[in-house]
Amino acid sequence: MSRCLPSAWGALTVGMAVSVMRPLPQVQSVRLSNTALPLDTTGRSILTGETDVIYHSNAWFFYVNSWGGCRPVDCCGSSGGCASCCYVPPTRRFPDECVFTANHTVYVYRTTDLAQWELLGAALTPGDRPPGIEFRPHVVYNPGTALFVMWFENRPSAIVSKGYTIATSPSPEGPFTVVRTEVAVADTPGDFDLLEVNGTAYHVQTTTNDPKRPRDFVVTVLDANFTGPSATSATFTAPLPAEGPVFFQRGDVFFILAGTTCCACRGGSSVYVFAAPTPLGPYTYHGDVGTNHTTAPYDVHSPYNYITRAQASVVISVPTIGGGISYLWLGNQWVTSDRRDSDLLFWAVLNFTPNNTIRQLEWHDSTEVDPLVRASPRDQVK
Repeated sequence: MSRCLPSAWGALTVGMAVSVMRPLPQVQSVRLSNTALPLDTTGRSILTGETDVIYHSNAWFFYVNSWGGCRPVDCCGSSGGCASCCYVPPTRRFPDECVFTANHTVYVYRTTDLAQWELLGAALTPGDRPPGIEFRPHVVYNPGTALFVMWFENRPSAIVSKGYTIATSPSPEGPFTVVRTEVAVADTPGDFDLLEVNGTAYHVQTTTNDPKRPRDFVVTVLDANFTGPSATSATFTAPLPAEGPVFFQRGDVFFILAGTTCCACRGGSSVYVFAAPTPLGPYTYHGDVGTNHTTAPYDVHSPYNYITRAQASVVISVPTIGGGISYLWLGNQWVTSDRRDSDLLFWAVLNFTPNNTIRQLEWHDSTEVDPLVRASPRDQVK
């Protein structure tokens, strides 16, 4: 694939060949840093932003929504505290130069081992979609149509949303072609995630953008093409308004993780745990495993209220050499660099209790992942 590469990289140009990734010798383990970014096959740090991941043809494909290279905004000193960024309109003290702009571009990386990262190019550019502010791309493979289906929110303005936009591609690297726009699912569009289970796709979204139901989440069955909703849905409620749902399956249990609102904010958010025996529920709340209990009482101006200091993007299933599966939580440590597209990531292997809930997360400077082997279809996240 030779679509456009980030202009901020100077020497890289449109159409430039990307280094071919060669598999490493047998990998005993992979250590992922929470204080430095992985390097791609050209030696550059990978781009970061809202991220989704699918596993296909023995490789993971990471879809990164790059907001560009402008400076992030630290709102911890504002009256509303760390989570109050994304001012509409921006203020002189807290300018917002990246979040609500029309240049957002989805880049895709391929890795077979989480150690070597190959940038394939842009899977979705502003020219590939109607004008708008593109957020939260999620991709799922439809085995019935043999197409990769990308959903994203494409807002006409900062605080107005008219529905989700859907694009498809015959290959995971794209390019993706828009097939539907302004698709309504359960409520006013908001953060969401997709999960495919045995040929059926499910969509979970927050309703925080609806002032009448700011704490709800709705799970909806999608149609056979994965390009719209069916009539079947289920609802559950979070303790506080929450967003950024992450949807995954572990054995016979379905998990949705969500966090308190954080608009690309410094310090991240909580990690609420909901679990159910089916994708449609009923969902039981199992607590918050992301709040930092070692600090003083919650302080809206502190960037240390939450263990990971990150906002969740995805959970990745990583098969181990012994036949097990590790579940790797990935979040964005917003406002940790001088560029929006270079903020740090946070990786954490989820630990489960005997009754199949998730243990409290802990801060580590790095996370070690067990040896990698080919994933089985049942335990792939997407």
